Amino acid sequence: MYSVEIKTAREQKKLTQKQLANGIGVTQTMVSKYETGIRFPSRGILLNIKMFLGIEIEPENLRKHIIEKIKTISSNKLEDVDDFIDYLNFKYV
Repeated sequence: MYSVEIKTAREQKKLTQKQLANGIGVTQTMVSKYETGIRFPSRGILLNIKMFLGIEIEPENLRKHIIEKIKTISSNKLEDVDDFIDYLNFKYV
């Protein structure tokens, strides 16, 4: 999972969450949320993380994270998710 990859890379470089946060332009709280999987970094922040830590985050791990998050959505909200996916497909394909 991407969160483990971020935390492992940060720890290998002997950086604190605060140091990583300063390096990528977010708060320490956000880094904590990224590392625990509570939040997913935006595309720009993800690029900053990859560049700052010198890592690649595997696309398959990102897919797994998204699928796990979708599984937690109540059935009445799944239609909203489906509509959003349709929107993304229309906009970016």
